[in-house]
Amino acid sequence: MVAHFPGGRGKPICESFCTFEWQVSALDALLEASQDFVVGLFGDAIFCQAHGKRKTLQKKDLDLARRIRGIRNEDNTLPLQAAVEHGLGHKREKVEYDPGKADEKRWKSAKQIEREARERATKDAKRAQKAELQRQTRMAAERAAREAAHGPQGGAETSKQGGKRGKGAA
Repeated sequence: MVAHFPGGRGKPICESFCTFEWQVSALDALLEASQDFVVGLFGDAIFCQAHGKRKTLQKKDLDLARRIRGIRNEDNTLPLQAAVEHGLGHKREKVEYDPGKADEKRWKSAKQIEREARERATKDAKRAQKAELQRQTRMAAERAAREAAHGPQGGAETSKQGGKRGKGAA
């Protein structure tokens, strides 16, 4: 996230553009909106970089992110807008940008969602299996400790021993 600048730094910059008086809350809102825009743009550029299988963010990734988002060119045209709208219907549903959720991933294909669900299910199954094994181990240890402290609990071995003593005595 971009660090927040104090209102004192932003005010002289804004006053250089016009002679209006600016409230601190207006400057904060402007700063927050611009930060959300930049964070979202760089997030989309990182997706473009990953799609290109590169490890370094390049200018062409930012340019592509701008074009896909529909940011207008100098001649007030929307570059590639028709191509983007045509392509969205085939591979994934269009997801609207929500500035309140700038830190969440906004674009996920159906395959990615299914893969993440499978991974979560596998992790949950392994976690449950591990918990069951720990429970069984704990119960076996408790049972062994009880038997060591009190001796066997009147099972078949005790009744057979008692029967042998009776025959040997007679």
